This record gives sequence, C-alpha cells and structure tokens, in this order.
Amino acid sequence: MNKVYRDIIQTSLLVDVEFFALAIPQWYRFKSATKEIEDRPYEATVSIFDAVYSSERLRLPLKGCPVLGY
Repeated sequence: MNKVYRDIIQTSLLVDVEFFALAIPQWYRFKSATKEIEDRPYEATVSIFDAVYSSERLRLPLKGCPVLGY
C-alpha cells in the first residue's frame, strides 16, 4: 500500500495537474509457501483517499481523483 501514498505525493508535485486517476485491481490471489492469500487493494486504496481528502492536515492541489477498480 505504500505505492498509493507515493503516487499521491508524486502526482501532487506535478505542475498544472488538476485531476489524477488511479486504477487498482479489486482483488487478487497469490500463494505464499503453501497458503493461498486473497488481497483487496481497491478497498484499502479508497479508504486511504477518503482519509487524505477528509483531513485538513494535507491539502492536495487536485480537483478530483477517481479510483478505478478493475
């Protein structure tokens, strides 16, 4: 999930960027040793964006940021 934070900050530093769209997989599965794990990065990313935009501590210079789940 650190990539999401990095993408938000890097995009905020770009000049004349008003909108930022982020495409995230809704879920994926992978195997760790003998165990199959399912991750849901879309839900976590939406929660991160909700927290950042609802907070007054970090003001982003973006008019909008849709998070697209695929």
